[in-house]
Amino acid sequence: MRTNVAVFFGGRSVEHEISVISASQAMHAINREKYNVIPVYISKQGKWYTGEKLFDIANYRDMNTLVKNCEEVFMRPEFGDYNLYRAKTKLFGSNIYAAIDVVIPALHGTNGEDGIFEGVLETIGIPYAGCNTVSSANGMDKITMKMILKRMRHPRCRLRVVYRQAMVQAKRCANRKNREPNRLPRHREAGESRLQRRH
Repeated sequence: MRTNVAVFFGGRSVEHEISVISASQAMHAINREKYNVIPVYISKQGKWYTGEKLFDIANYRDMNTLVKNCEEVFMRPEFGDYNLYRAKTKLFGSNIYAAIDVVIPALHGTNGEDGIFEGVLETIGIPYAGCNTVSSANGMDKITMKMILKRMRHPRCRLRVVYRQAMVQAKRCANRKNREPNRLPRHREAGESRLQRRH
């Protein structure tokens, strides 16, 4: 009996397309004689889809057609429930699409590589490849990672933290100063000393 390996990819991230390429390479590299590969594509809207059409990278040129030819699925956040369920319930038969044995996350960037998705998998308790929730979160957060490296006395580049809100506030202050006539830089007249300017 082959092991069911679910490869998750796509996701709500700016690296969505890169994730699709990574997953395609991973799925084609897996030995199909030993493993049954289940592709699970996460759309930019956060919906999960599965189906044979997801194996062909050429199909991603037309996303509307692709998702129409796939089946929407989901997993329950219940510990020990490794099933992939159909979003549209069937009148007859089982609503379980497949039972997953292990997950390979091929997600990139936010909402996938930052510990969020790993947290979902750990809530369910399903085995998965890669870093755990804490490691993923620290790896994505450059400030936290620099702090850890500093604490461990590892060689690292110098760090200067700049927060977005601070940058916005600084820009507002600069614009306000530029609008005030008395704040504009004053040029010295020829022969005028710095002392004369103060008076």
